Amino acid sequence: MEKKDNLASLEACILPLGYKSLNNRVYSLEIGQRIIEQINEKREVFGTIGVARDVSQLDLSEISHVAKHPFIKEGKVFCEINVLDTPKGRKLKEMLKTVVFRVSGTGEVDGSGKITNYNLVSIDAINIDGAFQEREGKNVQTKSKTREQQSL
Repeated sequence: MEKKDNLASLEACILPLGYKSLNNRVYSLEIGQRIIEQINEKREVFGTIGVARDVSQLDLSEISHVAKHPFIKEGKVFCEINVLDTPKGRKLKEMLKTVVFRVSGTGEVDGSGKITNYNLVSIDAINIDGAFQEREGKNVQTKSKTREQQSL
């Protein structure tokens, strides 16, 4: 993907590690490293605004951005996010101050919320305006829950 195709570029946290997320999932350092390996194998991972109803496949008309160059810093997985010049990418560019980026995929969850056998499908932009927010590894509740809580 050439730089001229991007509307915006930023570095974003895509996965906090080691604590219970808003959807009661716990992503270990091992799972974080596996997600990094999966992104590096693909070279880049597409994403949408919101969480797809069927996380096993992406609707290409919904693609808004691409994530690449993952790394771990301060107990979180980060990526470079490039907002694409697509209809949904143009919408995302206007929403950047009100979204967080999170992984979406399939895996197994044990009784304590620990994730195993995770397979990354996408890295999605989740609207936090008027919903649950995560700040510096702490959960902050505002008005309502998002669909992010229903995905892995």
